[in-house]
Parts: sequence; C-alpha cells; structure tokens
Amino acid sequence: MKNSRTALNGRSAFSIVLKNGVSAVALGALAAALAMPAVAQEAPVEDSDVTEVVVTGQRAQLKSAQKIKRDADTVVDSITATDIGALPDRSVSEALQRVAGVTLERTDTNRDPARLSGEGGGVAIRGLNYVRTELNGRDVFSAKNGRSIGFADISADLMAGVDVFKNTTSDQVEGAIGGTVNLRTRLPFDSKKRIIAFSADSNYGDLRKDSFQSGSLTYSDRWDTSIGEIGLLLNGSLSNVGTRSDSVTTDSYITDSQGRSTPKGFGYKSLEWDQERTAIAGALQWRPNDQWEFTLQAIQAKATPKSMENTAYFDINTTPQSTYKYAGGTRGALTYAEGNDSPIFIARYGEDEKETNDVSLSFKFYPSDSLTLTGDLQYVKSQSKAMSLTVNTTYSASSDFKLDLSGDLPQMTIGQTAGYETAASYAYQSAMDHYEDSEADQFAARFDAVYEFDSDWLKKVKVGVRYTDKNSTTRETGWNWGAVSPGGNWGGDYNITNDGVNDYLADATPGKTGSGGQLSNVASYVKLDNFMHGNVDLDLPSAWFASKAFISNTRNAGDILHQASLNAWCGGCGYGFTPFNGDYEAVGQGRSDNNLSGINVQSETTKAFYTALYFGRDNAVGGKALDGNVGFRVVKTDVEGDLPYTTYPQITTPNVDPAASTAEKAEIARAKLFLNNTKVFGSTPSQNDYTDVLPSLNLRLHWSDELQFRFSASKAMVRPQLSDMQGYTSITANTTTFTVNAGNQAQYPGYAPGDYIASLNSITGIGGNPNLKPLTANQYDLTAEWYFAPTGSLTAAAFKKDLKNYFFGASQVESFTNNGVTLDVPVYRVHNGKSGEISGIELAYQQFYDFLPGALSGIGVQTNFTYIDSSGGANPISNVNDTNQVTNTAADLPLEGLSDKVFNFALMYEKYDISARLAYNWRSEYLMTTSAANSNMPVWMDAYGQLDASVFYQINSNLKIGLQGTNLTNDRITTKIGFPGQVANYSWVEQDRRLAIVLRGLF
Repeated sequence: MKNSRTALNGRSAFSIVLKNGVSAVALGALAAALAMPAVAQEAPVEDSDVTEVVVTGQRAQLKSAQKIKRDADTVVDSITATDIGALPDRSVSEALQRVAGVTLERTDTNRDPARLSGEGGGVAIRGLNYVRTELNGRDVFSAKNGRSIGFADISADLMAGVDVFKNTTSDQVEGAIGGTVNLRTRLPFDSKKRIIAFSADSNYGDLRKDSFQSGSLTYSDRWDTSIGEIGLLLNGSLSNVGTRSDSVTTDSYITDSQGRSTPKGFGYKSLEWDQERTAIAGALQWRPNDQWEFTLQAIQAKATPKSMENTAYFDINTTPQSTYKYAGGTRGALTYAEGNDSPIFIARYGEDEKETNDVSLSFKFYPSDSLTLTGDLQYVKSQSKAMSLTVNTTYSASSDFKLDLSGDLPQMTIGQTAGYETAASYAYQSAMDHYEDSEADQFAARFDAVYEFDSDWLKKVKVGVRYTDKNSTTRETGWNWGAVSPGGNWGGDYNITNDGVNDYLADATPGKTGSGGQLSNVASYVKLDNFMHGNVDLDLPSAWFASKAFISNTRNAGDILHQASLNAWCGGCGYGFTPFNGDYEAVGQGRSDNNLSGINVQSETTKAFYTALYFGRDNAVGGKALDGNVGFRVVKTDVEGDLPYTTYPQITTPNVDPAASTAEKAEIARAKLFLNNTKVFGSTPSQNDYTDVLPSLNLRLHWSDELQFRFSASKAMVRPQLSDMQGYTSITANTTTFTVNAGNQAQYPGYAPGDYIASLNSITGIGGNPNLKPLTANQYDLTAEWYFAPTGSLTAAAFKKDLKNYFFGASQVESFTNNGVTLDVPVYRVHNGKSGEISGIELAYQQFYDFLPGALSGIGVQTNFTYIDSSGGANPISNVNDTNQVTNTAADLPLEGLSDKVFNFALMYEKYDISARLAYNWRSEYLMTTSAANSNMPVWMDAYGQLDASVFYQINSNLKIGLQGTNLTNDRITTKIGFPGQVANYSWVEQDRRLAIVLRGLF
C-alpha cells in the first residue's frame, strides 16, 4: 500500500514524505498534492517505510508544483505555498495569474469597469470564465451566483496549494469548461511533527497613505493513543487590506453627421476600498488502525469589502463648438474642449457581507491490499449581502472647464467660482440605492471504490457515485434612482432653506462636516491630495460631497433623503427618491429600477456515476512506456424553480394622439386591455432536467526519464446560471410621449397645456429561461514536457475546445393572452447557441541555474506565454433583468475577458538565506464588457502589465522577515469605449503602489 505525509525539519517550510517506489500513475494529480482530504490520501504505512525529502523556499515551491504537474493523470498546473500559510503572492487570484493560460479580472463585476478591485476579481482559464472552484476537492460557491466563489473571499493564509485542472478525468466533478481550480488546505497527517506557525504583516499604499495589518496562526500535531493515531490542525487568519484608485473618465460618445465623436461628459474619481477577511479552519484526523482513516474538516470564511468613492462629473455640449478639436482619420474622437457646466458631485458607498461555511466528513477503508473504499459527506452554506447608496450634490453656479485628451493622460482645468468652499452653495440632486440578500446551501455525498490489478497492463479501476442537493435564494433590488430636489440641471432651487435638503448643509465651513437639520455630519469637504500620484493637476481639488458617515448608514440616509425629496417637490405628493423598504417581493412592481424579478428561488439535484480504467506498460510503444486512463461520467441534473409568472404593467400615459389613424387607436386600445397591471402565475413550478455523458481519455508516453508527451480528450459541461433560469416574463409598452403646450394646443383639441399624449411604438418583454441546457465542450490537449531537473522544466501545450449550446441573449417572438387579448410579443431571454471554438498554445520554462559559480547559482527564472484564438460563440448577458444590456449582446464582439496573448516572467534568487522574486505579468487588450454600467456601451481594457517583487531573509531556523511590493512601477490601466471602428478613450486609472513588511515564524 502507499502513503503520503508531510513533515518539518529545521528551517524547512514543509517536507514531503513519500513511500519509496510510488508510481506516477497511482499518485495522480490529486493524491500527489501536499494537503489533500482523506479521500485522496493513500493507505497508511509505518513511519519506517518512508523516506523524508526536505524542500524549502522557492525551490520547494517549484519542485512540488513541478512534481504535481509531471505525475498528474491529466493536464494540471499547480502553485504550492513557499512557507506554511504563504502563497507566492498576497492573494489567491494574484497568485493564479502567474499560471500559464490564467488571467485575472481586475473588477468585481465585468459590467462595472470603472471600479477596480483591490485584489482583483475572478479568473479566466484559457480565455473562458466558466471556471469551477473546489475546496479540497469539493464544491464551494458564493450565494450570489451559486456556481463559484470569488477568490478574494478565501484567505491565502489557509492555502497549502492551488491546482488548476485544464482537462479532466472521469472521477473529477463536472461543471467546468475553462478549467477547475482546487484550493487545498493543510491536514494534520501532512506532517510527522508538531507545527506552530504564524505570520504577521503590515501593508501600506502610497495613494491611500495608510497601513493595514494582517496575521495568521497555525497549530498542528498528531498523537499515538489507545484508540489509534489522532491528528489535529487549527488555523486562523485575519486579513486587512485597503487601497485607493484614482481615475479620469469620459462618458459614452455621440457621433455627429460629420463623423466627429464627442463624449457626453467627463469626470474624475477617487475610490477607497477596504476589506476585512477572517477565516477559521480546523481538521481532525483519526487512524484507528491500518485499515481505516477518518477526516473531519470545517472552514468558515468571511469577507466584508467596503468602498467609498467621490466623483465630479461635467456635461459636455454634444453639439461641436468652435473650441472643440477632433482627431484625424475615420474615428474623429474629441481631443480638446472648452465649455461651461454646473458639475455634479457624486458620493457612493458600498458594503458587502459574504460568508461561507463548509463542513465535511470523509473516510478511507482498505479491506484488502487491492481494494480501497472512500466516502465523503459535505455541507456548505453561503450567505451574501450587498448594499450601496449613491447621493449626488450640485453646485449653485457653473464653472468654466478645459479638457485636453490629446496626450497619454487627460489634463483638466476647472475654474473655481466664488462659493465653491461654502456648503450652503450645494444641494442634493438625486440618490440611488441598491440591495442584495442571498443564501445558498448544498449537501453532497460521494462513494468511491478503487481496485488495483496485478497485471502488466491494467493498473486499477475506479468507480463511484455522487449526489448533491442545492437550494439557492437570491434577492436583488436593481438600481433605484430618484430625484431629491427639483429645478434646472436637477440641482433644483438652491435657495431652499426649509425643505429638509439644504438644512443638512447649512452653517458649515471648509474643512469641517456640515451639520443642522435632522442629522449631523451629512456632508464633508473632500480634498483629493496627490491625485493620480500628481500626474493630473486638478484646478478643482475639493468640493462638498455627501459624507461617508451619512451614506454608510444606508437605510437611515435613504429615509432622510426621501423625506427631503417630498418636502422639496410638493410637500408630500409622493414624487422623488423612494428608498428600498426591505420588501424584495415588491421589486419591479411599479418602482423605478431595472430589476424585474424580485426574488429567485431555485433548487437543483444531481446524480452522477463514473468509472475509470487506469493502465500502463513499460515497453508499450517502440520500447517506450505508456500509461493513462479512460472512462466516462454520467450525470443527471434536475432543476426546479418558483411558480413561473408573467407581469403586464399598465400603460401610464392614457391619452392618445387625436391625429392617429383608426388602426393605431385600436392598437393602443388593445394594448391597454392587454397591459392592465396584472401578474399571472403558472400552475406548477418551473422544471428542467438533462442528462450528460462525459467520456475522457488521457494518455502519457514516456519518451525518456525526462521527456514525456500527453494527449487528453474529454467532454465537459457547464450548467446555466440559476439567475438565467428564473421562470418569469415582464411585458411592457414602449411609448413616445410629448406634452401639450400653448404652441401646439390648437393641433390637439380637447387637451389642455401640460397634458401628456402618447403613441405606442411597440410591446416587448424580458425574462428568464427555465429550459436552458448546459454548455458543453469537446476539449483536446497535446503536450510535450521536458523535466531536466527537480526544479527545471520546459513544457509546451496545444489545446482546443469545441463549444456547443453556448449561452447568449436574444429576442424571440412569443404569444401571450391576457384579459381576452392575444398578442405576439418579442421577448428577450438567455438562449442556447450553436457552436464556437477556443484554441491556443501555452509555453512554460523554469529553472534554477545551480551550475553557475558562487552567488550566481542562486538565480532562477520562471516564465510562460499563452496565445488564444476564438471563433463563433457569443457573450452571455450578465443580468437578464437589466434592459440596458439587451442590445449589445447581439453585436459582433469577441468573448468578454479573452486576451489573445498573456505573458509572465519571474526572476528569482535563493541563496545565503535570501529568497527574492521580481515578477512581471502582462496581458493584451480584451473586451471587459459588452455593456458597461451607465454608458451601456462596450468597454475594452488596453494591454496591461504589472511588476511585483518580494525579498525574504531567514533570520534563524524559526523566523523569516521580508518585504513584498505590488504595482511597483505604477502601471496605468487605460480603457476604451465603443464598437470596433468607433473606439475612443474612456478611462485612465492609477492604483496604489503597495508595500508590506512580513514576519513569519515556524516552531
């Protein structure tokens, strides 16, 4: 039998204990990992049967990761912790971007490209974001989407390593096409000795000008007792990070008849982002005898990211003026403008609360030398809440501005009018809130059996079953905007003194917070020091914004702004900003937000069976060794949702143009009957089921002890997002309205000035699709892998994925009957497309140059390059409930998040107790989103590279101290907006240079 353990010795960060003679095939991608759950470990043996191999530092990381890749059952890349609780980078996502074919999204949501995340968002593998996330080989997910978890939600301090599976074997859980990322934590039986390890750091950002402290503690031990061997591991982590990003942003562009493109406006923004992340993990292992082993694991991870931003926005007159200048050529985008506008000062606060709890119990049983039985039970529960409040203030006078877009970075000159520093010169213009409250849980059970053969060809056979039961409830309000004060430029009557609006800003002086009215500290005088590291000189460095103290209490602030809007408009007529009252059921029922679905309740069960045959022979092909595996996985999925329903909101403008034809009047009359403010429910819950057969084949040819070739072929599937499968339809009338006035009253007899008249343009719908089928892919890999040293390798991989049933949004005509009227209505939903293709190559090289003399022998290099090409396919809509996204998803655009070229280079040094790394990551231009928030246009990120570095010194056998630097060269992130052929500059963003001092201990 075989065994895998980890031990500590002297200064070593960790040790790998392997039994002599373990074959590469039996080890496998999962069983070779440093910290796998009991279901993936080999049979126990006596300690005298093992040989200890000590590895340490970056060499250890490369050696361990290289061994996992070399011995894997399929195509895998890995990252292992250089020290206990220490990945090579400060976050999981930042570490993953170093892997060939993996790219990091730098925003939390791709539709919000103006707001960069401090640690990055999700990852894409080989150009696809259909990535499945595992924790110790088991499902882990966020309540918000129910399919995967944000890597920023999981502490890097817990990780023993991260594996990226780019192809698959039949025993792996389905649900990924881009790839599967398995996050591995430690187990007590990984080490022969007691472990007490800690880390502490303080990280500082040069824009934020503040420091944030983090720390972790790990304890692990094992004991021989009268009931067998027992191991216990406890790990706790507290991570704090804070960043600031500054940006200059234009708006969507309007093109005139002469081909000149002018942005609707421009502005500058400063965003401060904080996150506190806590994690507690525990593992208890029990080995009563040589036949049984049990493992109990529990993890709780919490993350509470918060953000506060201040933005100044200026309108630009879209009619070209005499001062305006445009670029030559066909694009003709604005390069210079002078104008005058009353700016809007936007304060936005956002806060998330995300928590994931995971408990699992597994066993491994060896009834004979040939048979191994394993079982696993898991319960995971996730909760996610989000809230944000945006409050806009306006200034009582307009300002002259000059905007120069001709250089690499915009320059702005903004005239300061007398009164800018006086709070009473400002008024609340509008407000917008947004709330989410979601939860999801899943129970999973699996049972596996492995039988080993005594045969020249057949090595072993695996069979197994798995069952899951998932329940998900998402609640979301959409983005609820409303005016607070009336008047010109939405700013209103700036002289209002008793309306509950300006009372809050009265009697304030520069440098202090406003007070008065019902609440103090509702406004603050914000000065943007060192904006974009001083690269943009703002003549308007300060202004009055709604304060963080005010709007961070979102419910209370919303109620106050609502009362203020009532007083400002008409003393209680009900017009103006109406905040969310906590009733998610009412969302979309007559409120002015885009979310029409309210609450989405879905349940999903899966039943899977797999079998895999492992084989191998030393002299199989021309005297060369060949091994591999072949198998298939069958999985049945059943999905059930709430009762499907269709909403028919009323037409709110009943007057009809008297000049309309008889047919037009009859059509509007039928539409009024059809749209009569009803909500019609179906009789049974929405249901969907599908069965997938997923074969796989993995072959490996050992050309020599150092050189091997792989061929992998498999079929994979990705289930549709639960949010896209909600069984609802919302139908609405699209009308054109105008107001009767003294000039046109004669044309409309019977109407008085101020009356609205409407003409019906169309009736359309939007909704979910409970009948969506999974996206599938036939995926192929061909690799050449040369392992010329324990930490030296040169590898190449060519891959191809043929996609079928991809997800995309489109309108299709459907027939509806309501109130005795039947109409054909085009309804926009997510549908399954036909086919698409992703292909590319990956090249990777790593080596420590031990053959160099003296100090030079500590130099090492790690680098990789990826090229990706795609054809066919389409982008899925990120939120089917948002009508602003409908148009652009049908455009001829590349896949979101796909850079065709990605490059990594790391220069390493390890000698004389020094461990240093200089790492550069670069990716080419890519489409961030087909429809950015507010502008509702495609936004592209330019090619971007970032340089990070670290250096550590081993003080003694127990302590290590170091520095880690992020974004050292202050690389600017730039984006563009528009469709191909009409792309113009959109935003310029600079983030903190971050520096952290780190102390690690191991006892």
